[in-house]
Amino acid sequence: IGPVPVVLAHAVIVAGADPVELTARANAFEAALGTATRYRADALTSVARECTPPYDEARLLAVLAEQLARVVPPREHHPEHTHHGSA
Repeated sequence: IGPVPVVLAHAVIVAGADPVELTARANAFEAALGTATRYRADALTSVARECTPPYDEARLLAVLAEQLARVVPPREHHPEHTHHGSA
């Protein structure tokens, strides 16, 4: 913004969902919002699509959870609090 470089960094791991269906739903959402933003199905894949058979979704999710737990610090969870104050 201005002379300061800005980076929008994000990632989504698509484990077992159909990339074509996800793209169609995202495009329908953008259309409902009245935006011109559209996404390309060929720019998205899923881990399941790229895995060598046999694909085991439960094992994949367990491995992803293990790996992410190593790099993402744990957050404290306080169910009695919401974003708007105490529940």
